[in-house]
Amino acid sequence: MPMSSGARGLNLTAANNIIFVEPQMDISQIAQAIGRIDRIGQKKAMMVHHFVVYGSIEEQIHYKYSKNQDKDWTVQSIVHLLGLLNLFCIRHL
Repeated sequence: MPMSSGARGLNLTAANNIIFVEPQMDISQIAQAIGRIDRIGQKKAMMVHHFVVYGSIEEQIHYKYSKNQDKDWTVQSIVHLLGLLNLFCIRHL
């Protein structure tokens, strides 16, 4: 389900796997999505999966996220990432 449609008031204790198929630049959205399955009453071990396409901008975003998991995004890091996106798009025209 898209992050926008399941963002509020959802309790998914029947689920124990969460799969991210698109990169998220807002770490709080990722934490909130994981929190939907990490509820009181969850009896199964939880697994979080990220699908990342090798050599894509998604890989750059995922690398940036995993490297700075506890840090906030800065203007400089976003500008750098957008620069990588422009290079990626130009190379694949």
